[in-house]
Amino acid sequence: MLLEFKQWIEQLHKSRNKEMIKFLLIFFCGQFLFLTSKSWFPNGNDYQMATPMYTERSAENVTFTLTKWEYSPAERMMELDIGIANNSLDKLEDFEYEAMTRELKKLDIEVIVEAEDFAIVRVENVPKKWKEMIFNIYVKSSDGNKNQVKFYTNDESVKVKKSISLCTEEQYFKKHMELLISEQNKKIQTYQKENQDKTKKQEEYAEKILELTESKEFQTEKEQENTDNIIKKAYGNIRNLEEEKKTNIQNVEECNKKIEVLKKKLSKKPGKEEKK
Repeated sequence: MLLEFKQWIEQLHKSRNKEMIKFLLIFFCGQFLFLTSKSWFPNGNDYQMATPMYTERSAENVTFTLTKWEYSPAERMMELDIGIANNSLDKLEDFEYEAMTRELKKLDIEVIVEAEDFAIVRVENVPKKWKEMIFNIYVKSSDGNKNQVKFYTNDESVKVKKSISLCTEEQYFKKHMELLISEQNKKIQTYQKENQDKTKKQEEYAEKILELTESKEFQTEKEQENTDNIIKKAYGNIRNLEEEKKTNIQNVEECNKKIEVLKKKLSKKPGKEEKK
């Protein structure tokens, strides 16, 4: 194979059209690299999309929620707040945490707090010119199985702070609960705003129905039939919007229930002592 390739190169040099052949060779190689760039470089020149806050990832019936990811360039340190909901029937071993750069360089990890329903993890000695970061959590069950969940961030999405203060476990617990309550309140505001917009749309449909109904007086029988179909469609849209509003009202009620549960948890202190 190597010999054949060498002979082909020699023939290329002797060819009268070698300039054209070289051009075609470079062109097709370039096309090949372009079309296979995602295989060679999975992220290409683009950023890995940052995981939105409050995204949930599950493994071994344990659900992890990313509630905070902060970065202090001056301290070259990150701090993550991870919510934990363990719905497993098996007794799980301790979780393993891992942080890596885009180049798959593993960084130093310190678990500040690891409580029943949340963990605070710090990533230390973060490279000054990092671009993307991946945070892995490994879950191992009693039968030895091990699964992984991933969270991502990049230098354009991470929340930057001048410094990151070290807190007690009780303080971290309070902040974690407040973050969850704040997120539920944001959802409530979103549902309420959606319902306001839907009500406005319903009013617009009602006004249009009134206009169409009045216009029928001056229409032919065929035109009236067409107008009736439009009115029927408008009534259908109003009903659909009303059902959507009811769903949003139910969602608001569910959010309020979650807030009440979170407030009850907030009134209780975490059971573990501060981890130093």
